[in-house]
Amino acid sequence: MGDFYRIDPETLSFQVVPGALQSTLATRLRALDTPATDMIVDMAYASVSTPRWMVGSGEAASIQIAPPACQPPPPNPLPVPRVERQPLSFSRHELKHYARLMDGVDGRDPEDEGSWTQRLNAIDFKRPSPNGLEDTEIMAFDGLCHLIGLPGVGKSSLMKIICIIMALRGQRALVTVPSVRDARKFVEEVEFYAQQLIASDGHRVYAAVLSGQSFPSRFRHSGQIAQEFVADANGGFALSLPAADDYGTTCVLRGFVVNRNNREFFPSRPPCRSIHCDEHRTTTGRLVDLMCPVFTRCGFHHAARQLTEAQIWVGHFSALLSMAPRQTSGRRITYIEVVAQAFDLVMIDEADTVQAYLVFTDFLFY
Repeated sequence: MGDFYRIDPETLSFQVVPGALQSTLATRLRALDTPATDMIVDMAYASVSTPRWMVGSGEAASIQIAPPACQPPPPNPLPVPRVERQPLSFSRHELKHYARLMDGVDGRDPEDEGSWTQRLNAIDFKRPSPNGLEDTEIMAFDGLCHLIGLPGVGKSSLMKIICIIMALRGQRALVTVPSVRDARKFVEEVEFYAQQLIASDGHRVYAAVLSGQSFPSRFRHSGQIAQEFVADANGGFALSLPAADDYGTTCVLRGFVVNRNNREFFPSRPPCRSIHCDEHRTTTGRLVDLMCPVFTRCGFHHAARQLTEAQIWVGHFSALLSMAPRQTSGRRITYIEVVAQAFDLVMIDEADTVQAYLVFTDFLFY
């Protein structure tokens, strides 16, 4: 923010810094004021009744795929925009009630040191007033709010309890954390308590990891998970890590290639929206791009499918720039647009790092 504003150290007032950067700031402000356009994309799925699919371009254009024997079910859609949002509030009584329930799941006494109840009891709830900070029993969220506290006072514990309550209410929340590893641990904890407290059948997903799905991001995260397996005392044997199945790197269609000699030419990027069939051509004879119907059974898109069902999304802020798969949205839309349109609450951990990210990247132009 130092490029655009100057803070007076005595009055703490903000002043715009004159100079060439004003044009950049003005452009960004215009982008914020411009309503988003709903870019609906009309794409059809490739049919499994077609004798052959074709993928690739150039040297790989001749690769033929034998479609699966049955048509997989269609994917769940991403949440639709909310018509109206109501202010959220959480009373200390409600928070303490769920903290005790979470202690019950752990089989520990709520009075024990380190219990959810004790961590919550250690927090003093205060809100600003004309006379300074005053005690309050209600946490109210309406618009932009700041949750301030020293390290170790229980901010993260409070965020997890709020996520549990919102999952029970049927509301949606996004939590951004400093790293994907933090996100995996956060999701594992929220998912565990939600499954226990909501008496789920075990097939419902309440929390999911939101992470970048570009190839560099995917390989980086899968590499980190592999290192955790290797570092295990048993060399990873019989070890399971949360969200490990979110970072598949292989397209399942590679196993359906008709000519095995051509597998080496299979595209490095999965042809999720570029399957071709002779039966689908334009009036000029050009092959039409089709979506892959194996989306709901493909390990490459496990993370994207989890997000369609989960009420709590947790991830690094930069992952919000990722494009949502067309199979789940039917639109050209980023995850940050989905959150802005359909979520009830956004909680940003380490807000200063996110603010720096916004300043030093052209975030508005992705």
